[in-house]
Amino acid sequence: EIWRYRISSPGAKTINIVFSKFVLPLEATLFLYAENGDNILGDLKTLQFVSSDATDNQLATPVMQPDSIIIEVDISTDAFVPEDMELEIGSINIGYRGIGGREEKDRR
Repeated sequence: EIWRYRISSPGAKTINIVFSKFVLPLEATLFLYAENGDNILGDLKTLQFVSSDATDNQLATPVMQPDSIIIEVDISTDAFVPEDMELEIGSINIGYRGIGGREEKDRR
């Protein structure tokens, strides 16, 4: 089974997600990607111990540059136990100036 959640902010230059609860069992994988299929981040479990505080199971994703992203959880295994997974979006951060504050050259 695959679960997908779309986040869109038309005109945004960047998006990143902060999961206030991020606990994935070994049987699940989580990917983050642009709606057009580019700019894929995943499996985010590998970031869990690099980017999060292991004591409160939070995760801030890297900044992505599309204005519409998909969060995808793949639980296509019979061994998956839903109670073993906790995912909660604490905040969605939207950037309108691009990375490093660079403005578009052609503003209208």
